[in-house]
Amino acid sequence: MLKKKILIAVTIYSLLAMTGCGQSSTGNIEPTTLPQETEAPVPTNAPDSESTPAPTNAAPENTPAPTETTAPVATPVPGEEWKSNLGTINLSTLQVSGTGVAVDGNIIRITAGGDFTVTGTLDNGKIVVSTTERVKLRLSNASITCNNDSAIFVEQSDKTFITMEKGTSNTITSKGTEEGAIYSKDDLEIKGSGALTVTSQLGHGIKASDDLNIENGTLIINAARDGIHTNETCDISGGTITITANKDGIESEENLLIRGGNITITADGQEYTAAGEVTVDESQATIVVK
Repeated sequence: MLKKKILIAVTIYSLLAMTGCGQSSTGNIEPTTLPQETEAPVPTNAPDSESTPAPTNAAPENTPAPTETTAPVATPVPGEEWKSNLGTINLSTLQVSGTGVAVDGNIIRITAGGDFTVTGTLDNGKIVVSTTERVKLRLSNASITCNNDSAIFVEQSDKTFITMEKGTSNTITSKGTEEGAIYSKDDLEIKGSGALTVTSQLGHGIKASDDLNIENGTLIINAARDGIHTNETCDISGGTITITANKDGIESEENLLIRGGNITITADGQEYTAAGEVTVDESQATIVVK
């Protein structure tokens, strides 16, 4: 009787154990359900990169990059374009720079308007100007000697300026022409704060077929003929001028105006004369005749 009770108990315990392991009545293992991962909620105060506008101080994408500015180029005044052609003439080495200036043997030819600084020494040579524009020759310790012609000859120009640079001493000498050591067929102006000695062994010291203006500077003129000779008006407004001439000191075939300056004249002919009017401002000009 006891053995029977034990057998029944073992049977009931076995049945209970099989049920507790999770077997179904069919004998299959029920799948275990794993917990699902859930995404953390996005904080409501997080900025939305797609919809949040860019800060107002940020540069717009279509804003052009800043460009560098350059100084404006000065526009030449009409009629003054020649001043922008700056050149040099070295008489000692016969080296030149600038537009419209070239060397032909011992002759420097200028065929374009410009402002040329002239330095050095040239023996038996000359400068020839031939252009329809204006030309300035800045003499800076320059010396030119020509044996058979004018040392500076202006064949053509709108106007030629000869300037003696400050503190310089310059010489122009001609040995073989009856024209002038400096001879211009067009208007000529001489000025500066330097000194210029002009010597003509056969002809005039300075000759201009058109008008001649002398503004300032120190001029020493020695001439076999007239010291200064012009076919048109001669206008002297300043400067210290010393003339020694075998004929007239100053002669103009039109009018002569002496409006200033200190002038000393030693001449075998007339000290100063003109075919037209002679006007001397004695309050501004001093003329000493020897």
